[in-house]
This record gives sequence, structure tokens and C-alpha cells, in this order.
Amino acid sequence: MTRGELAQWLVAGLLRPAPPDLPQATALAMAAGMGWIPGTWTVAGTEEAAGGSAEPAGEPVTRRDLAAVAAAVLRNDAAPEQPGPGPSTQAPAAPPAPEGRFAPGLGPENALGREAATPAPLVETMAWFLRLLEATGRLFHGEGVVTAVDPAGGRVWVTQGQLRWVLAIAGDAAFYLNGRRAPLEALQPGDEVRWCAGEGGNTAVPGGAGV
Repeated sequence: MTRGELAQWLVAGLLRPAPPDLPQATALAMAAGMGWIPGTWTVAGTEEAAGGSAEPAGEPVTRRDLAAVAAAVLRNDAAPEQPGPGPSTQAPAAPPAPEGRFAPGLGPENALGREAATPAPLVETMAWFLRLLEATGRLFHGEGVVTAVDPAGGRVWVTQGQLRWVLAIAGDAAFYLNGRRAPLEALQPGDEVRWCAGEGGNTAVPGGAGV
């Protein structure tokens, strides 16, 4: 995976509402503007960046790159609102990365050792990205507690605080119970669930909002 492709992933996965498909140059500029990637990644070709050597956007993403991006995303995501009449110029400290948050070998840079400059395989990058989305609360669209299940009708009733949802289940939806694939019938009232909304997720159904 190249740095430009990673920028496209970051913009599509972290921004809400998600933007439409963007060219790599636009995604790089947006990701750099959000502080997720170094600004030098937007330098194209072999021209030298200001104050240093060029870092073409087409270069493969390394484990060091992923560690730096994760730290930047989590730091920006956890930054508290600044009190007072004007914004503070002091950058917030990066939060520690809990064990198991990222795929093996993609933790803090000082733990990467000699593999830091090694291009990250796609399968590791995918696992890293999913963990990053989960760590920032963007992997799922909602969570709550099951109150009723209608497997035949493809409906699951869920409470989410003061909200009540009726999840309209797509025929090809995949369910996982404690990490294992399971049928809809395995859900029981009282189970805690998280879900991802598909196309048409705001369509109303009897008894609540559809997902």
C-alpha cells in the first residue's frame, strides 16, 4: 500500500460524514490538514520538500509510518477543547497506546526494532486500520442492548440510552457472537450489540428507525 492509498483510507474511515471517493492528491491534502500524516507526504515526484528530502506519496507505507499515523490520529482524536477566549498553542500530549490496540509489530515506534523501515504487508495494514477505527469509535455506527429479536422478520429491537432502535437486518448481514460467526437466532434479549449501518440506514420501519 502506498502513502496516497493510506490517505484515502484515513479520509474515508475517519471523517464523518464520509466524503465520496477522492483522488489521492486530495486525500493526502485533507489527511495532512487534519494532522494525521506528515505534510511532506503530499510532495509529488522527486522534488525536494522544503527543509528536507522529498518523500513521494507513492512510496510504500512502512511500519514506522503506521506507528506515526496511529499516534497522530489518537492524539488529535483525544485532544480536549481548549478553555478560555482563545485557542491554546500548546499541542496536546499523545495518549499511550494500550496493549493489543494495533496489529502485532505496529505499536509504538521504539518497539518496532529493525523492522520499522520495512513496508507493512497489506494484511497487517488492514488489521491495523480496523483497530484504529475501533480505537477512535468509528468502526461501528451504534451500540446498545437487545430487547427483542424477530429472526423471521429480520428485526432486532435495541435500546441505546434513551433511544430505541429497530434494526432492519439485511439478508446478507454477518453476525458475530463473542468473536464467532453466529445466526441471528443466537441473539437474546439482554445481549450487548454493536452494528454498522448499510445503505438506506435512515429508512423508517414500524416501531423505530431502521438500520
